[in-house]
Amino acid sequence: MTGFQYRVLFADDDPVIRRLSVAVLESQHYQVHAVEDGLAALNSLDSALPDIIVSDLQMPRMSGFEFLQIVRTRFPHLPVIAVRGAYLTSANIPNGVLADAFLQKGTTRRMSCWQP
Repeated sequence: MTGFQYRVLFADDDPVIRRLSVAVLESQHYQVHAVEDGLAALNSLDSALPDIIVSDLQMPRMSGFEFLQIVRTRFPHLPVIAVRGAYLTSANIPNGVLADAFLQKGTTRRMSCWQP
């Protein structure tokens, strides 16, 4: 492919979710850097900034909540999508989600998107 490829930083502790997400995003010609937790995601920002961040909220070592709080402080211009596996509605989005959009893991009939 020629031209610019959008860079995605994808953080999720589930290896299956990471592999599938990388495969889907790369099939759409995105350049993807996938990591297993918020600490690894934060460390990856030292080498190159992505065009967008997709981060699970429930991860070991550093949660997505903690990671996104740091991202919003240091890089407020970076668009962020927060992801969570538990079923949520717009009425029970977790407090403190510092993201531009929220995506729920799971089947498409239970998937919701939220914007603050």
